[in-house]
Amino acid sequence: MKKPFAVVAIFVAVCSVCFAAAGQYSFGDGRFYADLLPSDELYPEALFDIYSPQSDLTPMFLSGGVSNPIDLRAIVQDSAGMNQYVDLPYRDDDLGSDDNMYLRMKTGINLSLFRIGFGLHDALSKPLVEIEGSVQGTVSTLFCGFEKNDTLGFDGTYFFGANVRIADIVSLRFGLHHFSGHYGDEMLEKFYAKNGIDFSSSDPKLKINGTAYKYIGLMEYVRDNSYLMGVSVQTPWFVRIYGELEIPKNPSWIRPFAHTPADYENTIPGDEGRPTLIDRIGGDAADGEHWKQSQLDAEQELKRSGNYKALRIMTGVEVTVPIPSFGSVFAGVNIQLHQDGQTKHQYGQYSADNPWEFEITAGGGIEIGSGLRIEAFYHEGRVPALNWFYSRTKMVGVGFSIDG
Repeated sequence: MKKPFAVVAIFVAVCSVCFAAAGQYSFGDGRFYADLLPSDELYPEALFDIYSPQSDLTPMFLSGGVSNPIDLRAIVQDSAGMNQYVDLPYRDDDLGSDDNMYLRMKTGINLSLFRIGFGLHDALSKPLVEIEGSVQGTVSTLFCGFEKNDTLGFDGTYFFGANVRIADIVSLRFGLHHFSGHYGDEMLEKFYAKNGIDFSSSDPKLKINGTAYKYIGLMEYVRDNSYLMGVSVQTPWFVRIYGELEIPKNPSWIRPFAHTPADYENTIPGDEGRPTLIDRIGGDAADGEHWKQSQLDAEQELKRSGNYKALRIMTGVEVTVPIPSFGSVFAGVNIQLHQDGQTKHQYGQYSADNPWEFEITAGGGIEIGSGLRIEAFYHEGRVPALNWFYSRTKMVGVGFSIDG
């Protein structure tokens, strides 16, 4: 990871020196231009992607009679040394009907580092092709909006790569994308206390329905890193259509073990004895999930039976109508498909015949000027906190957002 960031840093430093005198230079009667740190981006982000790189403050309310997410998915080991995933509560399910509010706070940044454009599109009098370097980063937190307002967790994402726009209509993107989920401290403290997990020894135990198990740890969601490819088409009728494909690169770091594809490489120094990523993530390393080797081998063989790569697909459509001297009104639908749904997020459950997991977010709002948006949306899919990916919910959100 250090090498790509070093290259980006050197590139930005060189560009800063070359273009210190002015933000943009044009040559050849406007047929070529170069711009350092332009104020916009060539590839528009999805308005209703839960993890898009924008800042927002959004109260979210459970809808459709769904329950509060009160379980954490843990890894435990029985007396025979066999592992399993189990859902254990961090609190009693004693929340009232009014305890259905959550608060999402997200800070995002979306930067175009350096852009070049060349050629003229006669109909638009704009560059035919524009290319830019892009970096993004987002930190998102989901608070419980009741009692002590504990945080379920905080998530981090980033992207770095390149965007291309053609004829001011078609935008393309390609780069590396990262997801990483983290549990909130309050959740962990309550979880340990509720389930009687004692860390005073190196072999913590807990009881489930009277049976003793060794506590291994909690399931975590990580994608470090994936290739992200996208295309966006802005039609002349205020309608934008987009689609993206995310493919974990090989080698990469994919958690949990149940989501890891077969035969992905493990390149961690000192782990030459674990030839595949399934062996590394699921094995007995300090940060592994400590499954038995026979279970790892069985999972590897099961994943080989289908074309499982832990893919993610995102698509959607948006309508943005400008209002002179005010801003715009907008509406959109975002759909996401997760191939890891074919695993049912459990050991030994993968099948190519299982459906991909489906999410939909739809909403609309108004944008004041060119920045602040007031929006409302409906989300049906995963709880919008990465480590709760196995929990489904229905939520309505009403809040504010600003482009990163």
